[in-house]
Amino acid sequence: MQANLTVKREKTNKLELTKYEDPYCFMQFHSQIEIFAVTDGEMEMLIDGKRKTLSKGEFAVVLPHITHEYKTPHSSQAFCIIIPTFFCKEFLEQTHGQKLKSPFFNDLELFSKIKQNTVSLDKRRFINV
Repeated sequence: MQANLTVKREKTNKLELTKYEDPYCFMQFHSQIEIFAVTDGEMEMLIDGKRKTLSKGEFAVVLPHITHEYKTPHSSQAFCIIIPTFFCKEFLEQTHGQKLKSPFFNDLELFSKIKQNTVSLDKRRFINV
């Protein structure tokens, strides 16, 4: 399956929090970093050829220009933090050309911290830069 560049996403320069109910997305890629977190139910993800069904409390990280898609097999809720690359230039310089061993994480303590820190994002919804 061919991945599509999400042009609309490329035109925005905002740190963004998006909440999903029963999310789905066809194969795509873009220049932003995304952190997907499942807050209820399950979400099937395919990231850079690696497939996993995430359950409540699990999350995934999609680095720039990595192909990914996701769908919900049943009812679910999730959120996604979209991070423009200029927010983390040093990180990208240090990891240039490297891939994650796995884009999937099951760390409840880190999940809780991510979820807590989305509260300020949620109040503003978008952060303009």
